[in-house]
Amino acid sequence: MPSVIALVDSILVSISSFHNVLYDVRRMKRTAILDEQSAMESVSLQPEKKRRKVQPSLSINLEYVNRIIGWLGNNEISTIGIHGMGGIGKTTLAIELYTRLSNHDIPSSDDNYASAWVSVGIDFTVFQLQQKIASAFGIDFQDDKDVIRRASILNAFLSGLGKYILFLDDLWGDFRPEDVGIPRQCKLILISRLLDVFRILRCQKILKIETRSEEETWQVFQHCIGHGVSNLKEVPSCKKLVYHKCAGLPLAIITLANNMRGVVDASRWREFLEIMDPIQNIDVFSRLKLSYERLNNIKLQRCFLYSALYLKDKSLVSREELIRLWIGKRLINDVPSLQAQFDMGHSILNKLLNSCLLETCQDNKNIKMHDLVRRLAISILRDSNMVKTCIPSKWEL
Repeated sequence: MPSVIALVDSILVSISSFHNVLYDVRRMKRTAILDEQSAMESVSLQPEKKRRKVQPSLSINLEYVNRIIGWLGNNEISTIGIHGMGGIGKTTLAIELYTRLSNHDIPSSDDNYASAWVSVGIDFTVFQLQQKIASAFGIDFQDDKDVIRRASILNAFLSGLGKYILFLDDLWGDFRPEDVGIPRQCKLILISRLLDVFRILRCQKILKIETRSEEETWQVFQHCIGHGVSNLKEVPSCKKLVYHKCAGLPLAIITLANNMRGVVDASRWREFLEIMDPIQNIDVFSRLKLSYERLNNIKLQRCFLYSALYLKDKSLVSREELIRLWIGKRLINDVPSLQAQFDMGHSILNKLLNSCLLETCQDNKNIKMHDLVRRLAISILRDSNMVKTCIPSKWEL
């Protein structure tokens, strides 16, 4: 008899514990729904110092936004990646999409998606990602440090929200959604400059953000500077010069425009444009350099720097030619056979492509480098000890 009583007590305790957990999840859900009512709520939750600078938005993004909205309407698509080099405008585009979703400003769509924004960052852990997602939803883990229990709480909460989209910005690594507590029915929009992240997370659609054309560059420049540009007598030449200086990179365009605001004398515009270089701006330089630093491998970094030098007077080069250059300069010399060296060369090249430090042409046979990335590499070589060990004497910086 005592054993039966003990068993009943144990069952009652388990039921009580289950109801407590269920109550906590319901309470957290109510709190999150109240918090959801303010636009851009989850972005506002980020500490002021950690918010990323957002580039001014123009109608140029409209085609990209509409393409993603079309994908979201497909029940077979649950994970979408927004890809591109640093400063290309990935976050700006994603925030524009997030705002439209939050305001239910989606023409010809019957679906009303709730959404949340999380800025992930470098070297994150599952525990940290859980905490950031919980903060976006107003969930309190009550100091629970167990990632499995935390995943269970997140999964139960998110599963009850219906149609939901989770934006994960500034993503520098992969993770398993089930380890974090993200249910399968939750749609993910991932923002990263690392193509491998999207492949590992099995994105069904990947949107690559391209650099701006000359006309689009001029539109962004005019939008940012905000005065008197269209009245300049030398607009055609200034337009080409702005495009040459910025190579269609929105961050560089905005930086150049901000620096030009103090130049009120129209006759001095061309003079200032000639001497200014966006890559010298600390924000542009550090944003682009981050991709180089995150290679975390001296062999990859040296191959990248050599590529910049070799492409100085060339618009593009074939994969085979570039790999032969690395082998010829003994950058790939720690494997026994020539075939193994070529195999390693292709692996290195793919990693540089995946990091947006090199680009492939439409034929997938030729390689090119964005002009600002090449200028970044030259700047790194000038300022580092690699100058003595990396640069052949016949190449001048």
